[in-house]
Amino acid sequence: MEILPLPKKLFDRARELFITKIDLSFQGGSDEGYLEVDWELADDIPDHVDCRELLNKQDQFMGEIQEWADEVYEYSGSGDGTAYGDDITYDLVEMKAYHTGWYHAVTESDETEVELSINDDEE
Repeated sequence: MEILPLPKKLFDRARELFITKIDLSFQGGSDEGYLEVDWELADDIPDHVDCRELLNKQDQFMGEIQEWADEVYEYSGSGDGTAYGDDITYDLVEMKAYHTGWYHAVTESDETEVELSINDDEE
């Protein structure tokens, strides 16, 4: 999955809201794509900031990020029922972006062999 650029207006808004990282977690596999958005906050939010107002603005911002990511990434989630996903992190402090992909794979155990036994009891 290609990491797409974060729009400047979203970057600026995140910085205003003391957000230091934005995490996009995409999941798929059953013909539906899901996106979970999360972030990290700065440790040094000034005391004069109204936390309730900040939380309300952050909730609104979460919707904006979700809408943007749904539109530009177009994550279909199609598959055979086997779960897979992609995680993208935008680090707004280090100015880096990261991607990791994951999937569940069928893993077979070693074969076990025993003598076939037949039960004569008809219960």
